[in-house]
Amino acid sequence: MIGEFKIGSVVLSKAGHDSGDYFVIVEIVNDDYVKVVDGRLRKLAKPKLKKTKHLKALGIELSIVVEMIKNGTTIHDKTIKSALSKVLTQ
Repeated sequence: MIGEFKIGSVVLSKAGHDSGDYFVIVEIVNDDYVKVVDGRLRKLAKPKLKKTKHLKALGIELSIVVEMIKNGTTIHDKTIKSALSKVLTQ
């Protein structure tokens, strides 16, 4: 199951108080957990730990996030929020 969840993937929360919200994966903890942010309520300083079974992968990857993490460039919440909103409004 972890194969469909990668850093930079856009996911939809299926369970919890944030059900229906969209997030970006910023860290893979193990096969069962990932850390997600949305740049708005869930910021990079305090990512949300979510079970992968409570997420639905949308098959969309934010390449800007992947590149910034690979290069060690500082990512800002504004960048996450902007990239996520652009992808979701298309």
